[in-house]
Amino acid sequence: MLGYIAARTEKLVLSANGRPADVPDAPTHPARVAAAVSAEGETVA
Repeated sequence: MLGYIAARTEKLVLSANGRPADVPDAPTHPARVAAAVSAEGETVA
């Protein structure tokens, strides 16, 4: 349940920052990982 809440909160934060909110819910999904890394300003491998 906490994972679901965290995922929904993250989607709200990402959409508020102008990033796509339709990233898959799986935390390890490549698109989500890339979004999280790029949000930190680091190089996406």
